[in-house]
Amino acid sequence: MENKILIIDDDLESCKRIKYHLQNDWTDVYYATSVHDGLKQLMTRDYTVLIMDVSLCETDGLLLLKEIRKMKTLPIIAMSSKGDLTEKAQAISSGADDYLIKPQGPDDLEDCMLHTQSLIRRYTELNHIHEPTYSIVSCGSLIMNPERRTAFFKGSPMNLTRKEYDMLRLLAENPGRVYTYEQIFGQVWNEEYVGSANTISKHVSRLRKKEPGLEIEAVHDLGYRLNPKDN
Repeated sequence: MENKILIIDDDLESCKRIKYHLQNDWTDVYYATSVHDGLKQLMTRDYTVLIMDVSLCETDGLLLLKEIRKMKTLPIIAMSSKGDLTEKAQAISSGADDYLIKPQGPDDLEDCMLHTQSLIRRYTELNHIHEPTYSIVSCGSLIMNPERRTAFFKGSPMNLTRKEYDMLRLLAENPGRVYTYEQIFGQVWNEEYVGSANTISKHVSRLRKKEPGLEIEAVHDLGYRLNPKDN
């Protein structure tokens, strides 16, 4: 079986060092230097191991680790340039299977390879349960996984109610398209629209408050659309 490893690290040179040391005839290594790209790759391809920097500048790496662990059972190696015992304990308690100081020299890279091979062996030979990849909804910096009902904006998890999630998903599935009040009410509430947009506008207001970067545009007397300009 061909193994696939994903690296999420905003340091391009670090990604390249690890990739070229781990890649071989039976292992493909991919990397992402942004959380957004890393999440998209993670949701659309079946990986054997994830290696991620928990000191990401874009978002709280430990919080992101917790959210990824909710979605995936694959082994995760957390890495950081700190090498701090407290951070190591936090990473393990957040869902990481291993913790390494970010590799720099040949010895560090060799150590990273040994830890990775150990996790691959345990995952593929002992505990591997195939996890299907899912169709995702993506609009600018927004990524949604409808099957898992998770949503991330610029790499940070969004805490949404069921109706907020369903409305945002509807708008994100066709960025730029105007959804009328009737369409939103019918598809999100599964009820006939009776001429009052107050319920919809309240949910839109809450979405805007939770994530001001989402560009949800009101189209006068018609409805709403989500513009894919939130990168």
